[in-house]
Amino acid sequence: MTTPHGALVTEVRPGSPAEKGGVKIGDVITQYAGSTIHDVRQLSAVVARTGLNAKEPVVVLRDGKEVTLEVAMAEMPEGFRTAKRDTDSAESLEHGTSVKSLGVEVAPLTADKADQLGLKVKEGVLIVAVDDDGPAAKAGLQAGMLIERIGQKPVRTVAELESAVKEGSLAKGLLLLVRTAEGSRFVVVKE
Repeated sequence: MTTPHGALVTEVRPGSPAEKGGVKIGDVITQYAGSTIHDVRQLSAVVARTGLNAKEPVVVLRDGKEVTLEVAMAEMPEGFRTAKRDTDSAESLEHGTSVKSLGVEVAPLTADKADQLGLKVKEGVLIVAVDDDGPAAKAGLQAGMLIERIGQKPVRTVAELESAVKEGSLAKGLLLLVRTAEGSRFVVVKE
């Protein structure tokens, strides 16, 4: 982008208007209903003024190209918001595999751990410990967070995580998509 603006999509819920309209994780929403979108707050305000069942054009930047989608607004389903993470649960995680370059210990996500942490997903790599002096801690990562992607690569196993870290560059920064019970966000981890 020549001028950075827009709202970066970090999560697309199954069955949501966004999913039905073709919005994908990693898209940057640059226009909604003819309005240029500068940030997430502005997008929320513009969407809030949209009537139910209205179909609006949404322009996204995907893989460096503009794509125009049509999204039909609908009422937010019950249970759409997630529960807060139980911080005591994160403290009870066992030790996992060390990824020294990131400064974390990770483990595969299990169904029990997902339930314990309030995560409604089945795949990803769970952070079980963070080195206080490592790059992950400096980026704000904590035990109990789930790593779902590095760059454009989904991360489902510890081996996939290790491979994506080796292929990337901590000097330039690694873009991680992380999830908690509150939702998803992108985080840049640098040396």
